Amino acid sequence: MATARSPICQRCAAPYVRSAPAQKYCTPCGEIRRAESNAEWRAARSPERFSLRCQTCGTAFVGKDGRQRFCGDRCRREHYRAYFRERARRVRADADQRDRINARVRKARAIDPERRERMMSHVREHRRRKSVETMGDAALAGVALSAPRPEGRYLVTCAHCGREAWRLSTKAIYCSAACGAEHRRRR
Repeated sequence: MATARSPICQRCAAPYVRSAPAQKYCTPCGEIRRAESNAEWRAARSPERFSLRCQTCGTAFVGKDGRQRFCGDRCRREHYRAYFRERARRVRADADQRDRINARVRKARAIDPERRERMMSHVREHRRRKSVETMGDAALAGVALSAPRPEGRYLVTCAHCGREAWRLSTKAIYCSAACGAEHRRRR
């Protein structure tokens, strides 16, 4: 029996006995509201809501959900084949453009041997000055300072030019790849 402090049904405005803490409707109105809610949910999920158009062939179709893009497997495969074909074409075009740019850069960097020797003499002079600045009087006197051995490296004498260099293996017989190539070329 409803008392003076009984809640009022939001649908029919009649007092009712609450059977759950968040209850808003009396029992008969609650059943009606549940039926209405279910009908709204079914209407929202109706096939008319998912009437879609295929991205490949353009035909209208009813999808299972709103995310579907193609009417069938044939259209899906055709779309992705075309997509990946175009993507590969763009990648090849980008690679061709990079190759053309790299060829221009290589051509611009290609310089005659005399000019290269002049540039290298400047580099060697700069390195010599830098070593004088860092080593001080010992470099001016021509005294070689003993450098500590780098971890995992061995001091080898180049078979081509005779310079000493730190290498990763004792089997290395050249100070650089350029010396090795030059030595093999001259043989």
